[in-house]
Formats: sequence, structure tokens, C-alpha cells
Amino acid sequence: MAAKKAKGAADKILDAALVLFVERGYSSATMDMIAKKAGVAVQTVYFTFQNKTNILKRLIDLTVAGDDEPVPTLERAWVREVIEEPDPVRHLELQVKGTAKVYRRVASLLNVLSRASDTDPTVAELWSNNQEQRRIVQRRFLLALRKKHALPKGLTLQRAVDISFTILGPEVFELLVVDRGWSVPEWERWAVSTLRFHLLS
Repeated sequence: MAAKKAKGAADKILDAALVLFVERGYSSATMDMIAKKAGVAVQTVYFTFQNKTNILKRLIDLTVAGDDEPVPTLERAWVREVIEEPDPVRHLELQVKGTAKVYRRVASLLNVLSRASDTDPTVAELWSNNQEQRRIVQRRFLLALRKKHALPKGLTLQRAVDISFTILGPEVFELLVVDRGWSVPEWERWAVSTLRFHLLS
């Protein structure tokens, strides 16, 4: 019963923090604000997460995964489906679609993380780790794609990873879908066609 109550409080804190981080920015959202919005005592926020950085880290982990199951990204079902898909074009389509599902949940939060990294060294480390993790995932996708379809002549694996990392970056998704008003299907079609041009031509 106590564990269930603690999880309920943690969920409320995370929900409140997500809204405040997106609306006000990471640096402007205080622990007191988070506690008030969550409807809990500020001591509960500190007891549960110790500090604001831990709240942000937990939010990133949960929103990227979509659940609280301890399954690494490379072992997620949608990632395995992409890697195991034999057709290179379909591989890209599945990769983009899976990425879109993740960004529907996490793009705005990654934008918070990116902006806060400019002024907070601890958050900067989180942002750097997130970028490195995304590069690792992109490299795994590109290794699988290269086995199905040779990369264009002169295109190294590292350069291919750079291209995929950029086109499928949360910054581009946020810019086109949130700022410029593209629909997610429009972004998906653009991303697939652009990746096909650079990686399969």
C-alpha cells in the first residue's frame, strides 16, 4: 500500500514537472512550484527525487520509452522490427514511424533539455548523454541498413550516421511539426524521402 502511494505521488510530481518545464523552462520551474502543482508537500518532492535534475532525467527516460519497463531502446519491439525488416525502403519507413511515435511524447521535453544545457552543467551532461545514446541507436540502424543495401559510393558509415542523426533529430521535428505546423505524416514523408535520397541513392 505504501509503495502504491509513493508511486502515485511520484507520478503526480512528474506530471506537474513536465507541464512546468515545457511552459516555464527548466530553470524557472522551482521545486516549490512543482510541489504546488502536484498537490504534494515540497518535502515529498525532495524525498522522492532529491533534486530537479533527477526529475528531468526520470521524465526523459519515461517519455522516450513510453513506459517504465526496464527495457533498453535497442531491445524495444519497434527497434527490432526495423533491424529485422529485409526491405531497405520499408526499413526507413518503420524507423521514421517509430521515431515519430517517440517524438510525439518527448520532443518538447528534449527541447527543454537542450535549452537548459546552455546554463546548467548537470543538464548539459544529460543532454550530451542523450545525444550519444541517439547516435548509438542511429549507428545500429545504419549497420542493419548497410547489410540490406550498400550505402552510396563514397558515403562512410560515420557520415551516414551524421545524416540520419540530423534528419531524425528532435530539433528538426520540433521546428517543422511544432513551430512550422507540419502534420506528423508530412514530417514522416519528408524524412523518409530525404533519407532515401541520401542513404539509398
